[in-house]
Formats: sequence, structure tokens, C-alpha cells
Amino acid sequence: MLPVFMTEIFWIDGLTMGVNVGLNKVRFPSPVKVGSRIRGGAQLTDLKNSPAGKLATIRMTVEVEGLKRAVCIADTLSLYVA
Repeated sequence: MLPVFMTEIFWIDGLTMGVNVGLNKVRFPSPVKVGSRIRGGAQLTDLKNSPAGKLATIRMTVEVEGLKRAVCIADTLSLYVA
């Protein structure tokens, strides 16, 4: 679900290619019940230059409607080439 949320949350103008490099820290503090309504949020936490482009660390948070705690918090690593 995280890549789907990312494409719905933000857009990068002039992007030639985006590569999912992987995940750093991932936590699942609460389970998700079948049929739950979920939503995602994103926060850019780090951006570094690399020879191939920009390496972004984006903290993705997944929440379930009606719960106070997030059900997933993951630091995604993506390489963006413009």
C-alpha cells in the first residue's frame, strides 16, 4: 500500500525515474481489521545527493479510521532521477 499512497500524496515535476530502494525502520504498532478504512501520510525526513540522483527518506504513516494509534510507520528509501 505504501507505493500507492506515495503516488497519491505527492508529485515530483520533471521526474524521469523513481526507484524503490527499500525500507529502513518499519513498525506495526496495531493490527488492521478486515474492511477497515485506512489513510496514509508522508513526511520527507532526509534528502541526499547521489551520483544517480536524489536519495529521499520518506516516513510513511498508515492510520485506521477510529483508532488513535497508527498501524504502520515505515521509513522508505527512494532514488529519484530527474
